Amino acid sequence: MLKIAIAQMKVIPGHPDENTANMLSMVEEAKKHQADIIIFPEMAVPGYLLGDTWEQTAFIRDCEECGQDIIAASQDIAIIFGNVAADWNKKNNDGRVRKYNALFLAHQGQLVQPENMPYPFVIKALMPNYREFNDTRHFFSLRQLAEELHTTAEKLLSPLKLTLKGRSYSIGAFLCEDGWSDDYNLAPVEILRSKGVDMLVDISSSPYTLGKNGKRHRVFGRLAKEAGVPLFYVNNVGIQNNGKTVYTFDGSSTLYNSQGIMADCLPKYMQQLGYYDLESIDAMPKYKREKADAIGHIFAAVSYGVRSFLSDIHMEKVVIGISGGIDSAVAAALYT
Repeated sequence: MLKIAIAQMKVIPGHPDENTANMLSMVEEAKKHQADIIIFPEMAVPGYLLGDTWEQTAFIRDCEECGQDIIAASQDIAIIFGNVAADWNKKNNDGRVRKYNALFLAHQGQLVQPENMPYPFVIKALMPNYREFNDTRHFFSLRQLAEELHTTAEKLLSPLKLTLKGRSYSIGAFLCEDGWSDDYNLAPVEILRSKGVDMLVDISSSPYTLGKNGKRHRVFGRLAKEAGVPLFYVNNVGIQNNGKTVYTFDGSSTLYNSQGIMADCLPKYMQQLGYYDLESIDAMPKYKREKADAIGHIFAAVSYGVRSFLSDIHMEKVVIGISGGIDSAVAAALYT
C-alpha cells in the first residue's frame, strides 16, 4: 500500500529558515512512520502574505536555498511542497525578476518535472486578487507563461508522474485558487482529470473566513467525485500579517474519498501529521464534522489570532481602558 502523510504545519511568514527546519523535522517523522509521500502546504517555505518582502532578491535566494535542503531530504520519501520559484533570466510585468507561486515534487534528491512544462515545478494558474490577496503584483501565472510561449494553459497543465513501490502514479497537483475555478474561464482540475490521475493534491495557504470550509467541502467534494479519485487538501496554520490585517490560518486539512465524501479532517489551528493508505481511503468511515454556530467559529479564530500575535511579539500583559461599551468589554474578555 502507498502511505501518504498530510503535513499541516505552522508557517512563520518571512522566515524560510525556521519553516524549513520544521519541514525537515516533519519529513523525518513521516519516514519513521514509513510514509511514501509527504505533502506540505502552499508557500510552506516563505509564507504567503509578505507584501514588499517578495521584491527582495536576497529573500528569494534564501527561499531557493531552503528548497534545495528539502529536495536533498527526499531520499526514500517523495516530498510535495510549496515555495516561490524564480527565473532570474526573465522579468515580471513590473520589470522585477520573474517569480512563480510553485508546487514542487522531490524524490530521491531530484525534482519531478510535469509533462509539457518548461520548468521542474507546477505553476499556479489562477491568481487571486481580492481581499487580502495581491498575487498579480508579485507572481507570473501559468496563463501568462502560456501566452508568452505561444501555447495554451490547457497544453501546459499536466499531472506529475511518480514511480513508487514498482508502480507508476499520476498525481493531479494544483495550488489553492486553481480548485476554485467556477468564476474563471480556465478549470485546471478539470484539465488534469481529463489527462488521467490516480489522486488529486491541492496545496493551499488559505486564511480563515466564516463559511469558507463549508463551501470548500462542497466544491472539493465535487472535484473528487467527478475525478473518481481521492483528493488531499493541505492547508497551514499560524498567523500572517499583510501590513494592515492579521489573518489566522485554520488548517482544516481534509481528505476526500473518490465519492467526494469527507474521510478525515485534521484539527483546526494545530500542527499535525495525518497518515493514510491510498488504497484504503474509500473504505474509511465518513468523517463526522463538528457542529458549531457562527459565533463559535469566529471566537476560535479571533482567540487563536490574539494568542498567536501576543506570543509572536513577546507580550505577556495587556492593559485595556474599559469604556463600559460592548467593544471594550469583548476585548477584555478575549484578552483574559
